[in-house]
Amino acid sequence: MRVFIDSNILYSAIFAPSGTVNRAYFKAITPPNVGLISEQNIAELHKAFLRKSPDKLDALKRFWTKASLILKVVPIPEESTAAEFLIRDSADRLIYRAALHADADVLLTGDKDLLESGITRPLIVSPAAFLELD
Repeated sequence: MRVFIDSNILYSAIFAPSGTVNRAYFKAITPPNVGLISEQNIAELHKAFLRKSPDKLDALKRFWTKASLILKVVPIPEESTAAEFLIRDSADRLIYRAALHADADVLLTGDKDLLESGITRPLIVSPAAFLELD
């Protein structure tokens, strides 16, 4: 399964190593699954660390050293899609667009704007719901 991982999942996986989000992250990157992210995810993760946890940038560096060997970075197409306008937050539309372009089966997120969009391709799920998928 091709799993596009939102930046909020990455952030939480770093800080809650024994939680549901971390288990979902590891399921997403464990073969036969393929973990996908975009450059925007990387930028958002870095911004979140600077804003919320500037004293923990070393944790981000350690995480990224490992994650960069596993995660596949995919581009964000410039052209919008009709479905993305179902997403309230325009920044989240780019995440959806990247997941769609990468032919992701699942978009793993904790973001309500994505989860409540009603979009079904790719399937947009929370960490708990993702852990229930086969």
